[in-house]
Amino acid sequence: VTVIDDQALARLVDEIRNCVRYHDLMFTNYPVGRVIFVGGQAQNKQLCQKLAQNLGLPAQLGDPMAGIEPHYRTGPHSDLNIDKSNCDWTIAYGMGMGLKNTN
Repeated sequence: VTVIDDQALARLVDEIRNCVRYHDLMFTNYPVGRVIFVGGQAQNKQLCQKLAQNLGLPAQLGDPMAGIEPHYRTGPHSDLNIDKSNCDWTIAYGMGMGLKNTN
């Protein structure tokens, strides 16, 4: 578990608030309603809770594998635990979805 000091947390909250403000200005009909934590640090429950509390937004863990049937997510080659969130797979999953055959 990564420990974050109060000053670093405040800077991170400010940066995210700036992103939310920008989004709300650009997309006035679609305000940000929640924070979805993805990536390896999303497993840091304490950090995610502090961020959500400071932002004043509901939060959840994102799991890119949640929409995939379990028998496709597991196998002898897989170390995925289907009983927990696999938020640390978000970038790999997204990159795989973006690949195209350009030939």
